[in-house]
Amino acid sequence: LYMCGFTAPYTHVVYYAELQGYENAAMLVSVVGAGSTVGRILCGISAAVVSPRRLFLMVILIQGLSLAWLPSCSTETELIAFSVVFGGSSGARVALVSLVLWELYGAEKVPHLFGLAGLAIGVGTLIGPTLVGSIYDLTG
Repeated sequence: LYMCGFTAPYTHVVYYAELQGYENAAMLVSVVGAGSTVGRILCGISAAVVSPRRLFLMVILIQGLSLAWLPSCSTETELIAFSVVFGGSSGARVALVSLVLWELYGAEKVPHLFGLAGLAIGVGTLIGPTLVGSIYDLTG
């Protein structure tokens, strides 16, 4: 379910921003990307001092809260803030997956488990945006 939800903003945030009247909506994709880069760097540095598992839980919580916040974002400032927070937490999550797998299961199992995690992400990427678009089409 998580994998379905976190991919939807990548494909729908521009359209949503345009519906809110934001004229420079395509720029939000770049803001998400910049936030992702910063999130990866900061989380990589933080993982040297804080347990990757704890960081991962905090990042997932932040990302979930940002997704819950998105429907109430209607101004340019709110949409940009969402893109920064969502992008940062998304990038941090990517940076932490292999560290968490290593911490929980050991180095020898990381490649196999990372592949399985990638499979879940792929399925979520396939289903999530399509499902969100279908729900929007049905409910208006």
